[in-house]
Amino acid sequence: MIALKEAIQIIEDVARSKHGVKPSFDSGTVMLALMRIDEERTIGRPSLMKSLNLREAQAKTLIKRLKESGLVTSDRVLGLSLTEKGKSVLESVKSVVTLSKECVEITTLGWTTAGAVISEGAKLLNKMSVSSLRDLGVSLGAQAVLLVLKEGGELVMPPRSLNEDETVRSIRIEIAKKFDLRDGDLLTLVTPCDKTLLSKIVLSYAKLLD
Repeated sequence: MIALKEAIQIIEDVARSKHGVKPSFDSGTVMLALMRIDEERTIGRPSLMKSLNLREAQAKTLIKRLKESGLVTSDRVLGLSLTEKGKSVLESVKSVVTLSKECVEITTLGWTTAGAVISEGAKLLNKMSVSSLRDLGVSLGAQAVLLVLKEGGELVMPPRSLNEDETVRSIRIEIAKKFDLRDGDLLTLVTPCDKTLLSKIVLSYAKLLD
């Protein structure tokens, strides 16, 4: 399996500017495309366009770049499928990052949010402060970012000084009911609920783990 940092770099390279031309999609789109192709085993361009909400020109550029990177292959009849390299890249990222399939309502926050769990994400907090991670998420397009850590069997919302607040306690209880976390996991919640945006943010976070 490809190392995590290398896998994320390959995904990000698909969305980089080439010859002065920057595509109108980002690393989050690339990640979701690989996941969608993997789920379907083979998928046609129209179906991929619809699931990722892409225009035809965007889809053509994305597919061209995925093929140039050796991540997918295409068949006139069956459509797109992952190559062994594509499977290895996706497996590497999915071994660390788990994306929620649907938007989740957190009523105590008043959020409709997308969530992702980073396995052993507690290590991130040894490298970057919570405020720096939040700022990074906002700089990438989120309106707001909430980080929740599971530690010692309990959910913690860093900084720890917040956790005695009654409102924060209610938020933690609701999140615990809606997300299955293991000790050391770091849950990232973003608003608006945008899985492409969430994917881009958690890829940026996960890259810091190596």
